[in-house]
Parts: sequence; structure tokens; C-alpha cells
Amino acid sequence: MAATLPTEPNRTDRLSRADQSARTDRNVAAAPPEAGPGPIQLGVRDMVPFALSLIPFALAIGSAAAADGLPLGVTLFGAGVLLAGASQLAAIELIGAGAGLGIVLATVSLVNARLLLYGEGLNRWFPDLARWQRLVLATGIVDANYLNCERRFTTIRDEAERRRYYLAGTACLVGTYVGFQAIGHAAGATVPDGLGLHLAAPLCFAGMLAQTLTSRVHLATAGTSAVVLVGTTAVLGGVALPLAAVAALTVGALTMRSTERMEHR
Repeated sequence: MAATLPTEPNRTDRLSRADQSARTDRNVAAAPPEAGPGPIQLGVRDMVPFALSLIPFALAIGSAAAADGLPLGVTLFGAGVLLAGASQLAAIELIGAGAGLGIVLATVSLVNARLLLYGEGLNRWFPDLARWQRLVLATGIVDANYLNCERRFTTIRDEAERRRYYLAGTACLVGTYVGFQAIGHAAGATVPDGLGLHLAAPLCFAGMLAQTLTSRVHLATAGTSAVVLVGTTAVLGGVALPLAAVAALTVGALTMRSTERMEHR
């Protein structure tokens, strides 16, 4: 039997297959990319771990405020204005001990002095906003959203999306913190001190901080506050925390200035 030679596909078949391949390529190219979470969803999602860690801390602060006889309105006002557990707890303890208004304000200012460094981030993140708008946003800048923004804004470039991310995360944090302080205040002095609830938020923040200490300023600030706090707590007691805050702020500012000079050379 004679061997049958393979026949070459005719021109019509080749054109048909080429046309189908081209249509397939066009469809793949025209397919929209898979949409990921938007800035609002990302802001809330990134803030949830820290907000959850604040729940026991907020309960403890609300309970301590009730035990010292502070009204609910005063407690929640302090929570919303300060947005800082350490300074709010220090203020509650000082008020309960009968300290004067000047001492309370000075202590809160020193503990929160680190927020001045965080506020610097707003100038970099939102350069197109007016100064008064950045000042409004600065009322919500705290440890958690500063760290989240520093990490996320390397990929989120659009300023409007950055604002949505920042505001969504801040709203999640404030709502959780203030809401659970109200619950703790309603519970009164029934939250046991032995549970160590006050450690939950600092431990969570320490974990977040460890992942973001990448620059000289971050390392110098964190290292200074840790050394001063550990080295002086046994001798100075409650004064050690504001002292560590001032020392960290000073070293951070000097390191930032030194870094800027080196970059401009």
C-alpha cells in the first residue's frame, strides 16, 4: 500500500486559526484586571488588629475612670481628644490623686510629644492639602495609623485615595476606643487589675513597630525611649515615661535633621 503523505493545511484553515488566536489575544488584553480592596476597605482591614487589641485597654481605662469618680462624658471626651491610652491613663491617675490642672496638662503634653514627629508625615502624605486641612487630619494621628500609612503609602500614590485610607482607619480606631471605654465605664471598677489588660495595646504596638523600624530616625527614637524608660523607671517611677518621651523626641528631631543634611550633600 502506498504511504500517504501528510497534507498541509489549506490557506483558509490557517487564516481561520490565526483569526481565532488574534480574537483570543484581544479578549485577554481587554479583560479588566481583578479588582482588589479599595483604600477604605484597606484602611479598616489594616486597623482591625490594633483596634481589637485596644478593647481590653479601653475597658481598663473606662473602669479606672469610673473608679476615680470621673463622669462618663469627661471620660469619653478625653478618649476622643487624646486618642492615647498612656496619656489618658496618666491623666486619670493624676486627677484621682488630686493633682493640679497644670501638672495634668504638662504630663499629657510630654507623653504625647512623639506625635509631633508623626505629624511630619502628614506633610509628606498630603502635600496638596491646605495647612488647616492637615491640622484637622493631625487630630487623628496616633501610633497605629502612622505605622499603617508609612507602610501602605509606598504603593498608594493618589492623594485622594490616601485620605480615604487614613480616615477609614482612624474612624475604625476611634470608634472602637471610645465605644469600649464607655462599656468599661458602665462596668465600673469590676475589671480585675490582675488580668494585665493594660498590656494588650502596647504589646500589639510593639509588634507593629518592630516591623517598621527601618530608618535611622525610627531606630534612634525607639532606642532612646527604650533605654531611658528601662534605665530610669526604678528610680524616677512615673516621671520616667514623660522623660523618655522628651528624650526620644529630641534625639529623633536631631537625627532627622542630620539625615536631611546628609541627603542634600
